[in-house]
Amino acid sequence: MIKNTYDHLLPSLDFDIDLQEDLKARFSYSKTIARPSYGQLNSAAQVQGGPPAPTILGGGLPGGASSGNPNLIPLESDNYDFSLEWYFADTSYVSAGYFEKRVNNFVGSEPVTQNFFGLRDPSAGPRAQQAIDDLSAQGIPVNETSSFSI
Repeated sequence: MIKNTYDHLLPSLDFDIDLQEDLKARFSYSKTIARPSYGQLNSAAQVQGGPPAPTILGGGLPGGASSGNPNLIPLESDNYDFSLEWYFADTSYVSAGYFEKRVNNFVGSEPVTQNFFGLRDPSAGPRAQQAIDDLSAQGIPVNETSSFSI
C-alpha cells in the first residue's frame, strides 16, 4: 500500500481602509490548494493497444501504457488582491484593482520509455531479426504466420 501525507496552513486575510471619506483601499491575501484528481493519483498501469502487426514486419510502434503518481502533492497558490475605490457621488464610484496568483506544484505528464512487468515485444529485437534471416535463408516467405510458427 502506498501512503502519502501532507499538511497545509491556509490563511486568508481581508482588510479595507478608508483613506478619505470618499476613497477606500482594499487588500486580500489567501493561500489555497487543489488536490490532484484520482486519475492523476492512480498508480495502476493502463495499457493502450498495441501494433496491428509484428513490429519487425512494419507493424508500427509497440503498445503504450499510462499511469498516475500516488505521491503527487497538491497544487498551491498564493493569491493577492488590491483595489482602490473612489466614491465621487452618492450613487457612483470608480474602482481599480489588481489580482495576482502565484502557483506552485503544477501536475504535468511526460513520456517515459520503460519495460512494464518485464514483458518484451517478441516481434522486435535481435531474436526476431535472426528468425527473419533464418526464414529467408530457407526460402520461406516472411509474414506474421511464419514468423511465429518456427
